[in-house]
Amino acid sequence: MFKIYIDPGHGTRVGGVQDPGAVANGLQESEVVLEVARRVAALLPPWAEALLSRTDGDSPNGIDARAAAANEWVADMVLSLHCNSFYESTANGVEALILGTGGAAELFATELLSYYASATRLYNRGIKVRSDLGILRKTKAPAVLLELGFLSNLSDAEVLRNSQDVIAKAIGDAIIACAKIAGKAGEETVETVDDAAVRIGETRTVGAKVIGGVTYVPLRDIVEALRPTVTWTPEEGAAVTL
Repeated sequence: MFKIYIDPGHGTRVGGVQDPGAVANGLQESEVVLEVARRVAALLPPWAEALLSRTDGDSPNGIDARAAAANEWVADMVLSLHCNSFYESTANGVEALILGTGGAAELFATELLSYYASATRLYNRGIKVRSDLGILRKTKAPAVLLELGFLSNLSDAEVLRNSQDVIAKAIGDAIIACAKIAGKAGEETVETVDDAAVRIGETRTVGAKVIGGVTYVPLRDIVEALRPTVTWTPEEGAAVTL
């Protein structure tokens, strides 16, 4: 089992004030990353378990509580999702932030950027080292903060608004790749295939295959078993009688 702690950034309420994160082009960071996190968790295979740091837009859990929850759960990986913003609307792209190079976090960040940038076609700004971010400093598992794009950039904002399924699929695929790096990827499910027989009409039995609980019969065998009669007239054309 690979345990991934997913932290949709912001979304906390402190002193009666809700933290929306960055806001631009009609998008709110806390809402975008929460929706992406939900979709990622839903896509993961049975052997990858996800725990979200929050499940709504009004969470009491700040960075300290989120890091403590990841540590108590003994996560194999921590992924914090955020969106960038900048006063110059030309700034664009995706980037990954880690505490330091040379470890599993850097390997995970590389996979995340590769899958994400390829799927979304957003500019890959690369990996950056940050020692001032609590979610990276206070969690014991390898942690990556993934900036999904710039809300302040029109092109990035359109991707974040309209391509959340693509985003979630890319991140999910990257998490599976990270699980393989960690040596905790599960077995792919292989459907069993069994031989069977299907009776057609009064006298004919044809071979079939049962795959994943569904019985499949070759169409040619069905047609031959039914022994249709084909006639043709200039007035009515072809007619098939079973």
